[in-house]
Amino acid sequence: MSSARKIISVLLMASMLALIVLLPKYASGLLGAQSALDWLTPKKEAFSGVISCWHVVRFKPYSGSMGAWLEKYARRMEKRHFGVYFEVESMTESEAERRMAAGLFPDIISFPRGFIEKSELRETASGTASDAENESLRAWALAASCELLLYYPETADGEETELLETAKKHNLEEFKSGKSPCCVADVRGAGDMQRLLSAGKADYFEVLPFASETELVQFIGIVSKTEDEKLPYALEYIDLILGEAAQTELVSIGLLAMNKAVSLSYEQSFLADAYRRIAEGGGVSGSAFD
Repeated sequence: MSSARKIISVLLMASMLALIVLLPKYASGLLGAQSALDWLTPKKEAFSGVISCWHVVRFKPYSGSMGAWLEKYARRMEKRHFGVYFEVESMTESEAERRMAAGLFPDIISFPRGFIEKSELRETASGTASDAENESLRAWALAASCELLLYYPETADGEETELLETAKKHNLEEFKSGKSPCCVADVRGAGDMQRLLSAGKADYFEVLPFASETELVQFIGIVSKTEDEKLPYALEYIDLILGEAAQTELVSIGLLAMNKAVSLSYEQSFLADAYRRIAEGGGVSGSAFD
């Protein structure tokens, strides 16, 4: 080997040794940590454990599940906060009442208007992106549905006012079985009938929006018994589901979004008409505790 090649080999070997010795210290300095693996350690949360959320059901969307929607955003919260878990349960009003009578309460509750006493919810300072104005921030309006007039055009007689009075005397099951020419149903009832019609299992019918306000409103609040350390996570979750992205998904399942930035664009023209009437009329304002 020539002297020049020997010199080059020695220099390369020295460079490699210097790299092996200095690189770990240099890399650790770049990471700003005592150990090169410290950056993998999750941020320590102020709270670790389970935050429970009940979804108390009085009405359902045109299609899909509001409970599944709440569950989806609960999972997003868990990804944001290591060691914080959200447990979402959907249940009937009677089941929720039975649990509460036994002294069992969640941390967060999604509830229909008038279901829970005002004193059972925690009053909180405004910390959410939405403009929460309901009952001194004890509850936020989350979503709304409405009632619709369903009728068979070949058998239903009379003007709209007369038809509506007749429809209020009959339920969806009577209408479905052909025992009544019309009925009043919520959007889920209209959706179920529309799916039966598409499957050839129902006669042709029409849907007529008629209301300028609605009592079918879902609220969400934090239960008064909820521990202080859970409060920031509960508020962040509420902020998330009142945000424009989450509220837009409510429109896709046929509910009226409460976030005013959301475009009310519905596949079913009667839903667009129904919610436009409500938005321009009496709306969904009022107490969560009536």
